[in-house]
Amino acid sequence: MAAKVLVIDNHPDTLDIVKLTLRRQGYDVLTADSGDIGLQIAQRESPDLILLDIMMPIMDGLEVCRRIRANAALKMVPVIMFTAMSRPEDKLAGFAAGADDYLSKPTRPNELIRRVKTILARSGIEADPDGPAEDPAPPEHYSAPAMAAEWPSNDLQLYPDDPAPPPPIDDDIDPAKARIVAVIGVCGGVGTTTMAINVAVTMADEHHETALVDLDQAQGHIALHLGWKKPGGLNTLSRATDTSFLNTVEQELIVYGSHLRLLLAEPSVLSGRPLLNAHQVELLIDSVHNGRRSVVADLGRGLSDANLAFLGRATDILVCLRPDRVAILAAKQLVAALREDTRISGAIRPYLMTFTGRSSFPLPVIEDFINHPVADELNIQSQSVTKAVNKGLPLVRLDPNAEFTRKFQNLSRQLLVLNAPSR
Repeated sequence: MAAKVLVIDNHPDTLDIVKLTLRRQGYDVLTADSGDIGLQIAQRESPDLILLDIMMPIMDGLEVCRRIRANAALKMVPVIMFTAMSRPEDKLAGFAAGADDYLSKPTRPNELIRRVKTILARSGIEADPDGPAEDPAPPEHYSAPAMAAEWPSNDLQLYPDDPAPPPPIDDDIDPAKARIVAVIGVCGGVGTTTMAINVAVTMADEHHETALVDLDQAQGHIALHLGWKKPGGLNTLSRATDTSFLNTVEQELIVYGSHLRLLLAEPSVLSGRPLLNAHQVELLIDSVHNGRRSVVADLGRGLSDANLAFLGRATDILVCLRPDRVAILAAKQLVAALREDTRISGAIRPYLMTFTGRSSFPLPVIEDFINHPVADELNIQSQSVTKAVNKGLPLVRLDPNAEFTRKFQNLSRQLLVLNAPSR
């Protein structure tokens, strides 16, 4: 039985061309020239796939997609947005509405067919087994006027669902190559503290002298994550003089394993606590780093003077974001600010932190929107984070064999071999 594809578009030429293209591949094609009619046909015919335009009168494609996802009988039907709206913001809106893929017009017939086959294959559906198996006819086999309007010769890149594996690393890591690593979130709740803790722990696991510093002076959550009862070393430093700063730092560093030291902050949002200023952050880096120890700092969020002082010295900047529109917009703004600040020269590495399953926004869409490559996606179940916090353990200690543990280890090794991308 042929796979059934519903095409919803208010342009008759597009409907005719897409219908012809897909029928030549053995698909059963239904068409609708408006969103409301498309919903009626979808409800009646139960298609295997819906190709959906966005720019339609009365009811646009985004609203159609939202109604499809809200319909119990249709919510599992895959949807490909097929539209001339190609801005990153448009793609984000399409995926947020519930689309499974997004294809910009104009495109080649081969690319359209490839996308359709890929989406249907996820559901175990093929075209008509008795239909043609050959590749689609080249563009010149279609009517010339329509082809000129809809099928020019530009190609679209089809991106994989998963990020590329990390590049190979050397087995011998030079412990003398100390790094200054800033971990900053685009907003709250994006896993900044989780990232900082587990990067520092896995760097220390490589027999590399490392210090984990809690510079999130608004909250100071590292102590809570690790179950440490008496934090406050960072706040003590704020009262030290320039001449006593080095000795005070060494006194406040907490031994945490063979190669890791902690410098914690008071876990409180109350005002009136002593905080470090930008000059003291510079002294802190000089004292803790000392040319021989890597420093990993949780900066929390925001570009305060203290954070900018650390970012200006950082060799690597790990930007944490989550896959929602608010965080992605904030990431765009933060990455742009970091790139434009001439005081900052460290390698900027955005990381997509997902805590509720795989992101609904493909990495290429996010990269296009924030105008910067995403280093990787770390998929961590929220219950794993909760369990680790309740036990006072780093995630990599809670589950040494997890995929996220492997990714933290690879990230740390890449940092230690100076495998930093360009800004």
